[in-house]
Amino acid sequence: MTQWRIVFLLTAAVGVISNIVYVLFISADLQEWDDPNYREKKKGDPEGVKPPLLSDEKISFKEIQNKDED
Repeated sequence: MTQWRIVFLLTAAVGVISNIVYVLFISADLQEWDDPNYREKKKGDPEGVKPPLLSDEKISFKEIQNKDED
């Protein structure tokens, strides 16, 4: 029975410590990437880079193979 008590106390200690760390470091500041208009703002930003999946340029599989062969 004492072994289960140790397991319970260790589990409780991990939960309490992780809760304390969370409460100490929590922040309610709005992050840049959480803004609903984030993508529109990035389009106007000359330093912003579009992710490859959102690129307007379409490359076929054959073009990729040709580039690899060169």
